[in-house]
Amino acid sequence: MNVVVDNVGPNSADMYWTGSPDAAFWTLSFKAANESEWTEISVTSPTYHFSDLTALTTYTVQLQSASGDSEFSSITYTSFLTPACETTDQCIYTFDLADSWGDGWNGAYISVMQSGVAIATVTLNNGNSSTQTVGLCNNENISLVWNTT
Repeated sequence: MNVVVDNVGPNSADMYWTGSPDAAFWTLSFKAANESEWTEISVTSPTYHFSDLTALTTYTVQLQSASGDSEFSSITYTSFLTPACETTDQCIYTFDLADSWGDGWNGAYISVMQSGVAIATVTLNNGNSSTQTVGLCNNENISLVWNTT
């Protein structure tokens, strides 16, 4: 199945999927990455709206389709991170990246952290320059962690 998680906010997200035209229903299980208990539901349309989520939390999702005779497909996994704040409360920070050799950063990257959670990874895969942007919550502390290989 092809799964898309969209409209992710601090407390909600939308998910939709394609690729299981014969499905009678889907079993959707999800949990915060740091929890052990899964929430499991059955849905009859290929969409789901998550609500009551926690900001700055990574969620893991399992999705499985079932045909009318209850034959289940293999499990499709995805995950997403809820932001710390709404997009309207973010400022855009621009990273101007450079490499003097022109071969990128050879696996090195910058982790952009907000409230102790990595919200983005910035790197230069190849070439000698690039610009990347990251949305950061206004009035929140950030830290940058340089990671080398």
